Amino acid sequence: MLVCLFGFSDSYTGFFRLHKPLRFHSNSIYALYSAGKFLAHADFVGAPIELIPTAEGAVRSSTNSGRELIVMVVGKASRTDRFSLNGYGRVTNPELAGEDRLVSYGDISACGTSTAISVPCMFALDRHEEFDRDLAMSKENVLDVLQRAGVSILWRDNNAGSKGAQHG
Repeated sequence: MLVCLFGFSDSYTGFFRLHKPLRFHSNSIYALYSAGKFLAHADFVGAPIELIPTAEGAVRSSTNSGRELIVMVVGKASRTDRFSLNGYGRVTNPELAGEDRLVSYGDISACGTSTAISVPCMFALDRHEEFDRDLAMSKENVLDVLQRAGVSILWRDNNAGSKGAQHG
C-alpha cells in the first residue's frame, strides 16, 4: 500500500495543493486540530479586531485615466543569487526572462525564515527592523491602503495563503 501511495504521490499532491479545502474534509482529525487551534487563541475571541488605519490620505491619482495590470510574483522560497535574472550562471528562469517589462529585485531580504513571518512583513508599512507579526495583524498594510484607495487586489497563491497579509 505504501509503495502505491508514494509511487503516485505526484499525481494527487498537485490536486490537493490546488484544492486546499479537500485536505481538511478528507482528514478525520482536522476537527480536533481546529478545536485545539481555536482554544490556543481563545484570548482573541470576543470583539473583532479593528484594523488600525495607516496612510489615511492615500488616494488614486485622478489624472491617470488608464488602467494598468501589475502582477507581483513572490518567490518566498527562492534565493536571489540562484536566479538567472539576477546574474546566476545557469538558466533558472527562462520564461520570466522573456518578459520585456519584468523587474527583478535582487537586493531583498526576509524578516524571518518562516512564511508566516516573511509574507506579512513584505507588505507591512513598518520598517524591517521594527516588524512585529502580532501588531501587524491589527494594522493596515500596503494591500489594505491600496484597496482603500480604489485599487483592485486579487491574491492568488499556490499553497501557503497570504498568512494574514490580506485582511479584506
